[in-house]
Amino acid sequence: MTALTVSPWAATLTPREQDVIRALLRSGWANAAVAEDLVISVKTVDAHLAHIYDKLRIDPPARRPKLAFYLGQRMSLSETEIVFAGLETVS
Repeated sequence: MTALTVSPWAATLTPREQDVIRALLRSGWANAAVAEDLVISVKTVDAHLAHIYDKLRIDPPARRPKLAFYLGQRMSLSETEIVFAGLETVS
């Protein structure tokens, strides 16, 4: 099993909020697809996103592009998985 290390920025997000971010990236940033993927309502996705924006101090306007930029600065993409800088695998 692979251990995970958690950086301070990722530690502020709940596991479910981290699931929402991963689902956003998989879905191409579509809330309806996130809701379907996580088997929750779109309103619940919206609530999770509001909490994520607050915790990461991302203010309107243009929250979605700001979140994408924020994540882009803190993650790397591999061929098989998305690895957040805050959830990097450790052998």
